Amino acid sequence: MFLAAGGAGACILLLPYLWELTHTPSKMRGGSVLSFSVREMIPVGSLLESPVFQNLAAGHPLAALNLAKLALLTPSYVIEFGFSLVVFFIYLVPAWRGGTALTSAQRSLLFIAAATLPLISVVRSGVLNGDDFGMRAPFFFLFPILLLASDLITSWRFSDCKQSLPADCAALPRNTPYWLRSIGSLALIFGIIATVYQVLILRFYAPLADANMHASQDPAADNPFHNAYISSIGYGQMDRSIASNAIVQYNPTSSNLLDIDLDFLWVDHQIAISSDQQGCGSELGGDPSGCPAMAAAIDSLFKGAPAEQARNTCRQFGIQYLVARVYDPAWNDKTGWVWALPPVVPDQEFRALDCRDVSSQ
Repeated sequence: MFLAAGGAGACILLLPYLWELTHTPSKMRGGSVLSFSVREMIPVGSLLESPVFQNLAAGHPLAALNLAKLALLTPSYVIEFGFSLVVFFIYLVPAWRGGTALTSAQRSLLFIAAATLPLISVVRSGVLNGDDFGMRAPFFFLFPILLLASDLITSWRFSDCKQSLPADCAALPRNTPYWLRSIGSLALIFGIIATVYQVLILRFYAPLADANMHASQDPAADNPFHNAYISSIGYGQMDRSIASNAIVQYNPTSSNLLDIDLDFLWVDHQIAISSDQQGCGSELGGDPSGCPAMAAAIDSLFKGAPAEQARNTCRQFGIQYLVARVYDPAWNDKTGWVWALPPVVPDQEFRALDCRDVSSQ
């Protein structure tokens, strides 16, 4: 009852936010907040090339895609959840927990986990290309399982020591089948190794990839890791030099996901457009009708343009500062706005320029 009341209360509190999302001028590009799509972790390309799916895809491509993803859903969850999935089934099947009755807290945690699985299996973000919902929703499954797993490991420790459970631990699972416990232990060890590997990759991926790019590519080519380095320093200097409510614009034409993410992370100011594609970043709000004109005008600046054109564009769209980096085509135009406008950050490879009218500076 309390769990149902809490869920109903959460839905009521969520309604104003959903209403705001669905009633913006962008109209979510004709889409919806969430949409039906079977979760994909293992790429389905090879499966779709099999004769069975090729015949189906000829007439029903979307159905073939979802059926292929559905066929790989179980091995996907085994890889993604590992030990957590073992814990879930131990609590779900009475015989695998020794017939121990679940407490009200354990039933609530198990219900949350069980209710989350169908949701994350067939629902994704309907507007964002990066499935924001799909990336974060599994945590609703993992959090209650983490609490249940702590009880399970405690019961295993008592079993290893040949000790009977204390009175206050009577609700802990008992007599987990040896084969299932072995699978769980292997999954736990594998999960720890994978976590350590992920931490090391996050820490050392950039310098290793940067070194590999220097060894295999033209040093003058666009290097996202060098771009990230100069942007980190440049944006930091810019943030200390301009007002917090200033409107800034960087090059919106980049297709490199690392560059896009780092611009979002470090710009720390309002921007005119986040991209020159589709709705210019207005998917969840704002009026996209002005996007084509804004994208064309701003793209033109970063290809190379005189200072007066830059000032006119900034005045038209309310931009106060432009950001240019050594990898932007406009950087090479030594008579253009990158070198003619007054700089607030005049680094050798990163420049932030004041594009306001001279009278307002």
